[in-house]
Amino acid sequence: MSAYHAKRSSPRAAFKEGLKLKGPQGLEYSTVEDLSTGGLKIWLDHEMTLGSLVEVEFNLRSKQNGQILGAIQAITRVVRSVKSGDGFQVGLQFVELQHKMRELIDSFSDAEDGPF
Repeated sequence: MSAYHAKRSSPRAAFKEGLKLKGPQGLEYSTVEDLSTGGLKIWLDHEMTLGSLVEVEFNLRSKQNGQILGAIQAITRVVRSVKSGDGFQVGLQFVELQHKMRELIDSFSDAEDGPF
């Protein structure tokens, strides 16, 4: 287990879904790369300021059939913004996440967890 993986407090699931975010740059769109009850990773074409608050919205879909399991709306904080290729990997930590949404993500992560 890598040192980075060891410090994660929540199981993380690989996940690709379109995402709408509202932050310092205004309304933007991105793709969720992975997800846990602690936060998510997205890709952007620009760097984001650490500590910035960003509102996110996306659907949680079943990997088996693409059915929407629920909609996630939450406030997040930028905890990482790293140059990678032509863009930036941005780590967002959930700041305000309703209990119902946390349970949905938790059950999704348990059901979808892979060997990574």
